[in-house]
Amino acid sequence: MKILRIVPMFRRDREVEAYIPQLSGFTEEEELELLNRVGGAIPKKMWVFAEHAAPDEYTGVLVRQDGDKERLRALREAGKEIIGYNLKVELGVKELLECCDAVAVDRLYGHFHQLDALLRVYSAKNIRRIALSVNSLDEFTALWAEGFDYFIGDFYTKTVLAESAQKEKLNPVKANQVALLAEVSTWTDDDTDQDLHKMAHIIERDVALTLSILKLSNSAAFGGHKQIRNVYDAIVRVGTANLKRWAISHLTSAVTDEKTPEIARVALLRAKFMENLMTVREKWLAFYAGLASVTGVMLGLPQEDALNELNAPQQVRDALQYKGEIGTLYGVAEAYINGDTDRLNLHLAGTNLADKLYKAYLDAELWVNDLLAQLEPVPIS
Repeated sequence: MKILRIVPMFRRDREVEAYIPQLSGFTEEEELELLNRVGGAIPKKMWVFAEHAAPDEYTGVLVRQDGDKERLRALREAGKEIIGYNLKVELGVKELLECCDAVAVDRLYGHFHQLDALLRVYSAKNIRRIALSVNSLDEFTALWAEGFDYFIGDFYTKTVLAESAQKEKLNPVKANQVALLAEVSTWTDDDTDQDLHKMAHIIERDVALTLSILKLSNSAAFGGHKQIRNVYDAIVRVGTANLKRWAISHLTSAVTDEKTPEIARVALLRAKFMENLMTVREKWLAFYAGLASVTGVMLGLPQEDALNELNAPQQVRDALQYKGEIGTLYGVAEAYINGDTDRLNLHLAGTNLADKLYKAYLDAELWVNDLLAQLEPVPIS
């Protein structure tokens, strides 16, 4: 199976240190082409994992324990940092540890602590340690206490609320975003009875939304020569299908300003990835489910309460329980993006999705990058 992922790597302060492209199953020519294509979608370049390619713009390369020794020597001569990856407590691990600048240790590996102990003995004192498969806040906290430098996993998509914590009411800005999404969530692609005047009224209550829809409607993407200056005309030009995606993306980015922007990014990435894999008829519901998968974190509410706030359709609620065709896509998208190959293969069983995954993912990464760039604040002249 061909795999392409772009993985955020977090520092101890939970800020993103770098985005690491990971590729497997490709030829060297394909790797170079893909890394060139995704380069613009990687705001912080540092390390790369590819089986053949090592572009100049990346300072380090992830190297497998069973990798080609000549390649390792060539990377050293080229001045690249060596990051040990997918290591196991077996023959050859000590030799690789001694030449590593950093080591990525998989928390799910059965001999995780034994490998970590070897790392401390056979590596340079200043080696950096990367914890992989960190999938909860408790795991992050424990590994942080053990002194790991970097963390990779989906722990940042999880939220833990104290039992005694009171729910915070949505502030007016969030309320407008929720009202906007709740309105479009009931639309279908063939619905001709949408209340665009009601939508315009919701948008006009929020200066940021008003500026954003005007900017979008006057952008080159919609090819209008006449300058649009009111919200109703703007949403007519943009069209209902695009308006749905605009509403979702704006909610996602706006309500996570006080949290890590990675929440917004992974929500949009799951949404577009699932839409790309879905049949034409249900694309909108697949997109919605991908976004809704982290709605609780976005709104700071328990997941069920957040879904109620957004008036989420029942098909979306079922999908987040891995039920039905969209539920299968959710399981595939979640496992693929998290790098969980065992769960990925489980959800892929009985489907024909395997050959579509990396292309659907690449398209989603580029789409998210372009979309978030469009959502930058519009200056008021």
